[in-house]
Amino acid sequence: MERGMALIRNMGHGACEMKEMKEIKEIKEMKEMKEMKEVKEMKEMKEMKEIKEMKEMKEMKEIKLQRSSDAFEREFNRLLEAQKQAATGQRLEMLCRDLSSTKQMLQVTVWPVLKSLESIILEFELVSRSGIKVYIDGLETRAGLALESEGFAVHAQNISRERFAFEKRKVRTIASYGYMYTPFSRDELEGKPDECQSSFAELIGRYAGYGWNQLYSELNVYEREVLRYGKRLLRPLKPADVQFCLGCGRTFGTKVLRSLLDKELLLPGGEGVHRFRQYLLAEKAFRLPL
Repeated sequence: MERGMALIRNMGHGACEMKEMKEIKEIKEMKEMKEMKEVKEMKEMKEMKEIKEMKEMKEMKEIKLQRSSDAFEREFNRLLEAQKQAATGQRLEMLCRDLSSTKQMLQVTVWPVLKSLESIILEFELVSRSGIKVYIDGLETRAGLALESEGFAVHAQNISRERFAFEKRKVRTIASYGYMYTPFSRDELEGKPDECQSSFAELIGRYAGYGWNQLYSELNVYEREVLRYGKRLLRPLKPADVQFCLGCGRTFGTKVLRSLLDKELLLPGGEGVHRFRQYLLAEKAFRLPL
């Protein structure tokens, strides 16, 4: 009998232990569920916060773009009206035509970089050797960039032989005036605006000399003329070139060359160590507004 009672007591203890274990397990599961719920809620809150921030950033970007677009519209209209008033003859007729493609080009390339159109001349007029007038969509005067917006159909697909020859004469005329032919296709302007903007920024930085005014002011008139002449040679600069350019003797020409070397605007060419027979223009010499 005692044995039976002990068995009953053991069974009771076992049942209690199982009950306790079950309760502990339930508590643990509830705790895990609670933690998972908290993690899920935190994750959802974080995602909602990120979505909200992205939405706010998008709205701010849209507002910024709209303001920039509005500012461009005002600047372009002001520029167009001012140049219409100053224009006469055929150029005035060109300015009164549909300039939507030129406007798009300026908005995509020039405006984001310069935030201004003050250096732009619309429908800039040039006269070719044969006396025919040609017009540049937009001339950037500081860097001498002849900006052209060209559609595929008009300038390639449906072009006649006569028109093709005229286009080549136009490019040569632009080059003869010392301007750089800088075309953008409308497909690029619409599909790859960032690439067009980067290309313009690179050219304006290289040829307009932005940020190089201090160095430019330190050059005397002889040094500027030598660098200007060296840019057009398209080969290494020689002492004889400097003498010819300045109309000076050997001593003065050598003095100018040494000064440009000291200012790191010229680099020694050839294999000489103490005496140099030719010189190369340094990268920063090309950036000066000469």
